[in-house]
Amino acid sequence: MDCTVKGNLPSEIFEDIKKIADNRINFQQLKNKTVFVSDCHGLIAYYIICTLLEDNDFFENNTRVITLAKSREDAEKQFGSLTLRKDFVVEIGESKNFPDLKMNFLKNLRSTFRAVKREGRQLQAL
Repeated sequence: MDCTVKGNLPSEIFEDIKKIADNRINFQQLKNKTVFVSDCHGLIAYYIICTLLEDNDFFENNTRVITLAKSREDAEKQFGSLTLRKDFVVEIGESKNFPDLKMNFLKNLRSTFRAVKREGRQLQAL
């Protein structure tokens, strides 16, 4: 079964994703990291997820992508066999049902901001 991004998207959407992935965004900073996308059902979230997975296909970044879906069926309808990838985790539920996940994210975000501030660096936008 084809679990590549290219093999699972309509060609016009894949071309958009490829343009984003080929841009000058430094995806290497996400190598071996985990990225959480809170709701996979929106168009922007869909593009972000597909871009990160395509980046894994092309650059072998090993970025783990976690997202929330309302149901397994919804995720499979939207992402097809991409849901079978080892670098893509779909949690079922709504973000309000994952308070520990949100708290850990906020703690990590605060500690990142503090470390950046201490070092006198500026954050880079992805």
